[in-house]
Amino acid sequence: MRINIANIGPKDWVDFKSDISFGLYYALKSLGHDVSVSFNEVDKKALNLIIGSDVLVNHNDFLTSIIHKKIDYVIYEVESFDGKTVNDRKDFMLGNYRWLLVNAKAVITPYHANLKGLGEICSSGKLHYAKWGYHPNLINERIMRSSKFNFDALFFGLIKGLRKQKSEQLSGSDKLKIKFIGAQYPYTFKDYFVSVSKWGLS
Repeated sequence: MRINIANIGPKDWVDFKSDISFGLYYALKSLGHDVSVSFNEVDKKALNLIIGSDVLVNHNDFLTSIIHKKIDYVIYEVESFDGKTVNDRKDFMLGNYRWLLVNAKAVITPYHANLKGLGEICSSGKLHYAKWGYHPNLINERIMRSSKFNFDALFFGLIKGLRKQKSEQLSGSDKLKIKFIGAQYPYTFKDYFVSVSKWGLS
């Protein structure tokens, strides 16, 4: 099958989700599919696996073009959806989001917590849970783990919403030494901090 992994959103957002995108890329390739990856565009000749539907709902022109061109797509939802909003965002375009879900070929999420909210919009046959996985091609030779660590944990991603609240709680701990990497850090620094942190948070 011809599949395009369509990453939608600002560069920083796409960077932080790259492990998800390329994990899917390698997994689908291993299954024998013809797979491509795109940034803020869809492929009209492929089944598009959309990562970033929460951003797409803010772009009416993009949504309209998907309708007119009859683009086939699947939503891969990696953000937290409670049935009303994503990541507690104010003024979330719920109507557009519902339309996007209803017209998708399928909706997939790796979060059990999303199933209730998504299930209120999607039929049971369309909604699927996909467990987080691993692919050997994701091994990064620049990450060198050892028994000596500078930090107990690494917290990386866009620090806002619930993540901001959790990061503030973690920062207040006297027992844990935690490194935070947000949008202000060059993304390539992540490899170093993964190497010197015992475990990661996201």
